[in-house]
Amino acid sequence: MKIVAVGFLIVNFVQGNGLMASPLNQVQAGKIDVMNASVGMVSGGTTSRVRSERDGTVMQPGDFLSVGQTVASLDSAGFDAAPAINAALAAGNAVYLPKGTYSIQSPIVMPSGSRIYGSGPSTVLRIDGASTIGLSVSGMSDVDIADLSIAPGVDREADDVQLYHSTRVFLTNVRWLQTAFQSYTSLHIMGASDTHVINATMISSGTRGYGILVDGDSYASSRTHLTNIYTWGYLDGLKVDWSSGLFLDGGNYTHAYGAGISVAPDTAHRIYAVVASETVDNLRAHEVRAYSNLGHGWEFAGDGSITEVALTNSGGSQNGVSSGDQSYIGNGMYVSNPSLDGLSVTGSDFHSNMGNGLLFEQGRHITVTGNTIFNNSAYEKNGSNGITITAGASYISLMGNMIGSGGVTSTAANQGWGVYATSSDHLLAVGNALSGNNLGGLYSLTDGTNTNANNTTD
Repeated sequence: MKIVAVGFLIVNFVQGNGLMASPLNQVQAGKIDVMNASVGMVSGGTTSRVRSERDGTVMQPGDFLSVGQTVASLDSAGFDAAPAINAALAAGNAVYLPKGTYSIQSPIVMPSGSRIYGSGPSTVLRIDGASTIGLSVSGMSDVDIADLSIAPGVDREADDVQLYHSTRVFLTNVRWLQTAFQSYTSLHIMGASDTHVINATMISSGTRGYGILVDGDSYASSRTHLTNIYTWGYLDGLKVDWSSGLFLDGGNYTHAYGAGISVAPDTAHRIYAVVASETVDNLRAHEVRAYSNLGHGWEFAGDGSITEVALTNSGGSQNGVSSGDQSYIGNGMYVSNPSLDGLSVTGSDFHSNMGNGLLFEQGRHITVTGNTIFNNSAYEKNGSNGITITAGASYISLMGNMIGSGGVTSTAANQGWGVYATSSDHLLAVGNALSGNNLGGLYSLTDGTNTNANNTTD
């Protein structure tokens, strides 16, 4: 496989009057697109070079000119970089993009076995089409996208990156940045399998769309691995609608206008004129935190089946908002899905939420073990609890949790009850430390099939 360096002009001068770019052999004529003091595309080409040779190559402005062009052509607007990149990818080459901003006005289409690399965050794919998918991997396999940034150049209604029925796609060290303009979804994983997203940063100042959306059309996405993901903003940082095998390893989902992480399958979701019954099964999260969101940290909503969910060493804290006339009683975790069956939360922390640490309105076979839950009900003292369990939830086990201040005055709780349960259907509360709550450690109905033993309270 050849390494193709697609050369783009960088407006900032370096080493005298030189311009950073990459050597080119003539394959396609193109114009320079210098917009917003960024960069533009020149004639494309192929060069087999090692990375150390590609980096730091200096060229003069004239090296970018096609026949008949003058230096004034460097200021031409409206050039689309995608065709030159697509031509190189279709030829079976790995494409390297030096630092600069690349105007994308039609989709970059990744074939099977293709590779596209940048030089880090300074390589920016600016998507300038309002309804254009930026990078598309449709039905293809073994694709790598790495070391670059993606940003909208206009307000958009399409996905920045869409993986549709793809297999074995790796995205590594990719940054999404939406500030002046917003896209709908930064990364859409639709019916894809064996997707790996590693070290991704997604920042949006908008209130719509998702950082990552995992769903499907005719079938679910499967075996999706999200490692060290950081989202800031969006409607939801991570939205999961249809998935089988989702593995979250490290990450922070914060400042969403809805939930940091929302799992919400729908039994009658319409996708591309097809009504699908979505499900989510086998979701694993380790060292994943959803904090400082305007809504909930973790949300399990919708009405489709959710099974085999496990959180370890994770958390949901400081969610909800109370500022001026704006307030939202966000919970660290909120379960409203009546079809959730099988959730375990272990070794995690839930504190300083406006609402409850954990609120279970629905769901069954839920195990909460060895967690730290304190200082919730930050919106209103005694208004919410460490854990609230309503009549729609059943088969709940609470074991070995620290719920309340535990006598440590620096973490004195605003929360009313440590555990407040109005469900009488198989609640098990054993070995929990429930001291330091304002109204009491445990409120639980004594009828039905509830069991409370060896809990410590004030």
